[in-house]
Amino acid sequence: MGTAIWTFDEGIAAVLAELVVPVWAIDRDVRFVWMNQPALDLWRSPSLEELNSRDFSTSARANTVLDGLFARAAKGERQQIEWTFYPRGEPVTLALDLRPIRFADGGLGLLNQALPSEGAFSDKARRNLTIADHSSVARLFAAADGEVLTMNPAAIHSLGERSSWIGCVVEDGLGEAILSRALAGESVRLSTRVHSSAGPSWQVVEAERLRDPVSGELGVLIELSDDTARVEAEQRARELHATLELVERQRAEILALSAPILDVGDRTLAVPLVGSLGADKGEMITGRLLEAVNQRGVRHVILDVTGVELMGDDGLGRLVAMVRALRLLGADATLTGIRPEMASELSRSSAELEGVATSRSLADGLRRLRVHAR
Repeated sequence: MGTAIWTFDEGIAAVLAELVVPVWAIDRDVRFVWMNQPALDLWRSPSLEELNSRDFSTSARANTVLDGLFARAAKGERQQIEWTFYPRGEPVTLALDLRPIRFADGGLGLLNQALPSEGAFSDKARRNLTIADHSSVARLFAAADGEVLTMNPAAIHSLGERSSWIGCVVEDGLGEAILSRALAGESVRLSTRVHSSAGPSWQVVEAERLRDPVSGELGVLIELSDDTARVEAEQRARELHATLELVERQRAEILALSAPILDVGDRTLAVPLVGSLGADKGEMITGRLLEAVNQRGVRHVILDVTGVELMGDDGLGRLVAMVRALRLLGADATLTGIRPEMASELSRSSAELEGVATSRSLADGLRRLRVHAR
């Protein structure tokens, strides 16, 4: 619930100057606008001007925290945080009461009232808090009903300010299911889409039951790590696999069209060969042809090479292998459409092709087979 935003003027400054606790005001650029003497002593500075001349460059994580503090201040929220400062290089951990204020020019500021908290935490505990605040792993702690009780800077940077864990998860009902499973004692780990500051993104969500050190009630510690790269890589791999399967099917269809198996009657098949007789094409044609011969009880196969390019030794070897395979199934092969330039190639394998009939054209080959059949 918001509180009234004070207008910081000389009257308020005069009252605060009398306090014995450090108090200072900063603007949105984290510049010191005013501070009382105890604050100057805390910062070990002789003046406000000297303090503002120091280099107060902050880390990305610290900037995320500051952005959140000012965002809540703009809503009129009064806040309490733990923060470690380093005046003159010496660490000082403070409990800060932060009140939203408006300066005379209308700019938003934060009025810091500080109390030393060294007695509240051991050195180890303060170091653990520093590690948690500067961790790159997004962490938040949620109550059993999903209310977000606290978020580390990485979670604020990744998800933005959140009041409930339930609304962080894109899939309906999954946010509640994660809480229920964790509260039941299960260590939950899954990948799901989460509403991040940059839009929906894939995150690995890990959730475990944890008791709230403030209320003593059971809550859930939730950690998130970006899983977008892995999910998108797997999706691209699936799409590539599907594309390759499509290309392979199309290639097989093209190969089939380039060498159709024609049933020309009298237990005779004709196969017009076109183009080159490469390894894939030769294997595909031989396989389809042998299957047809076996299923249909074919006795004669006409291999028409009118449209075949010069074969070379490899292509010639595949043609010879095809003829041999047909003979093993009891089918005779006839070569038709042999061009003069191909004849010299075939002559080198006359022994291999001994007994194979030849004809000038597919029509001549069919005519000769029909005459012999009579």
